Amino acid sequence: MQQHNQGPALWTVLSCSLAMALAGCSASTTPTPGPTADFNGASTATASEISTSVGSMTMTQSTQSAGALFATDPAGHRLHPETAGAGCGTVVINSENSQDQVTAETITYALPACEFTGIFGVDSFAITGTLELMHPNPSVFAFSSQATNLEFAFTSSGVTSSETRTGTRQLTATSGLANESNDMTTVFVKAGAPAGTLNNSLALSFTPSSGNSLAVGQPLPGGSIQANGAIGWTSASAGATADSFTISTITPLVYDPTCATTSASRFDSGQLKVVIADGSVNTYAHITWTACGAPVVVLY
Repeated sequence: MQQHNQGPALWTVLSCSLAMALAGCSASTTPTPGPTADFNGASTATASEISTSVGSMTMTQSTQSAGALFATDPAGHRLHPETAGAGCGTVVINSENSQDQVTAETITYALPACEFTGIFGVDSFAITGTLELMHPNPSVFAFSSQATNLEFAFTSSGVTSSETRTGTRQLTATSGLANESNDMTTVFVKAGAPAGTLNNSLALSFTPSSGNSLAVGQPLPGGSIQANGAIGWTSASAGATADSFTISTITPLVYDPTCATTSASRFDSGQLKVVIADGSVNTYAHITWTACGAPVVVLY
């Protein structure tokens, strides 16, 4: 059994940040027994993509941070110009309804406006690329997003890691439940750690915790997440072939929006299982989050 700690949230996750919530990862690249030589790479990339998927569950967080699980940087600068005068991203309105409400918009993220310091425990975090948001009926909690070369870059001690996403997410919700489907391809680049391409077709569901509810125009409240489905992972190693993995939830992930922006993730607890089957033999890993820290990947 091998145990690995994953850096901030968007590289493991946020990237961990997700992380999103969402950067400097410490995952080992030591080959592990089983049908794939890069099981750890697939597991840590899955953790990162799930975090970013959760960060994309509301229009507010999608626009402000492209799904990077935070609404403002430590200095209080909004990451979306529609909510503040000096923000990150250039917005083009693609369509409006008869009430002059925006029903489709494209946000282009570029440097230097979209580079931030003091978050995720790294020296700098930068966003580039485009994100198109389609919400035909702005009064209901349903929208889709299309990412094109949407890159999250984390720099620490002069070394830059990146996650570049292209694909779609579809979100439908009521006040008490949100469901998200994903068709997202993410290229992970990290010096000294597993790199490769993740194809995410997971289904995620979010249930607000007692006393919380989902509301149009508001960020994600505290609650729990279930993630199930399949992912594909192709290592960046020469000659590598694609592997398919099954993801299931052992213990729901507890999303805690009060975790500090400098935390490695926004998950207070939770555990996922990653499985690859080769005939009658299964190889698997557990991804565990604790106390807003970086997820820990244990390979079995």
